[in-house]
Amino acid sequence: MVRQPGRRVALALTAAALAFIAFMTLGKAESGLSFPGTCVFCGRLGGVDFVLNTVLFVPFGLGLMWLTGRWRRSAVIGAVTTLVIEALQWRLIPGRDASLGDLLANSMGTVIGVWLAVAGIRWLNATRMDARRLSAVASLLSVAAVYVSAWLLLPTQTRGQQWVQWTPRRQGLELFQGRLHAVSLNGIEIRPIEVLDPTRTFDTVTRALLVRANVSGPVPWARRQAIIVRIANDQEEGFSLTQWRKSVVFRAHLAAAELKLRPLLVRLDSAFSSSATATNGENNQFTIEAVSSPRDMMVKGESQAGGAATMIALRRTVGLTWALVLPWDIALSPSWWPASAGWLAALVFPVSFFNIRAARRQPDEPGRVVTWWPTAIVMGALVVIPGVMGLSTLGPGEWAGVVFGIFGALLIERWTAVRAHSNLNVEAPVGAIRA
Repeated sequence: MVRQPGRRVALALTAAALAFIAFMTLGKAESGLSFPGTCVFCGRLGGVDFVLNTVLFVPFGLGLMWLTGRWRRSAVIGAVTTLVIEALQWRLIPGRDASLGDLLANSMGTVIGVWLAVAGIRWLNATRMDARRLSAVASLLSVAAVYVSAWLLLPTQTRGQQWVQWTPRRQGLELFQGRLHAVSLNGIEIRPIEVLDPTRTFDTVTRALLVRANVSGPVPWARRQAIIVRIANDQEEGFSLTQWRKSVVFRAHLAAAELKLRPLLVRLDSAFSSSATATNGENNQFTIEAVSSPRDMMVKGESQAGGAATMIALRRTVGLTWALVLPWDIALSPSWWPASAGWLAALVFPVSFFNIRAARRQPDEPGRVVTWWPTAIVMGALVVIPGVMGLSTLGPGEWAGVVFGIFGALLIERWTAVRAHSNLNVEAPVGAIRA
């Protein structure tokens, strides 16, 4: 039977979690926009901040529960710790703001950690009958996660009007040094300072957004991002084409923006490498084409003098959900498939673990009863739901992640298998978790 970690392990986890929390929350930060202290999802990426603040405190809750053995005491310690951090951010730390959202997210993370400290041990020691019920619940939650992931990744129409911005000046960003001649959106030319209705920002028939920008150089290397063209308002952004070093970075509006999560970014490397030294006005003109559709995101660069075109395409699959909650802007490419595989492995792991535990034959049972329907439902959802919603199907690397999740569940289940009729109703050992 798997038991909770000892006091030394719990103390080490609690101390390490608290040190990491202090490192992430008590350092100086660059001054940015100020938000009311009562806001919950503060700023355009408030959903990302809320999720990360919640996850940050989960290990702290785990360690507290294993250390104290009492969930009420652990929850109170977590809440007091959060209050102290928010008070320090409010009064003493430059560039930091305290908010109700941070307080709720941190407290929620502690409570989740406390709950996992109790439930995790019970799950690892689940009996065959308990595992049957848990596998059914896990399959339903996994299918819901697949559906929500597919919805979040869909390109959507903006809700409000968008202002067209050609090579704007922004604090903290460089000014684009090339010359922008023309921009079209979904085949219609757009001009600087023009105001676009939401219907102009999205093709409702193809559910796609297509941007073409004609640029000429030379375009020198940019140390920081430089905006080429974007459409946006104070609350949302329709799309953005930016230069970063010698590359072009493209992002477009997603349904994830409704929850203030991060958009997907795609980068075309070395898009400006040939224009940096060009001097002939005719030869260094080129077109940047960017497409956001339900199936993929694509960026293409082509010289108008007839040179070779460069292109990158990122298939839009449910495996990319992890990128919506990243703490930083990271431009994606197909080489990021291991991260998508890891997310999918984590998605199928719980239902596979409980399925395998439910199929384990006890010594006094005549035969093995295999009930693989919960795992089969999740596997089917990974195929059907993205196809119905128009996303791309999983690639070979992502399917390898699914297989790895199932195989990992098999190994963990064997390692934690209860020997000789053990169940959750046995007397708790000394030092076990108490409610």
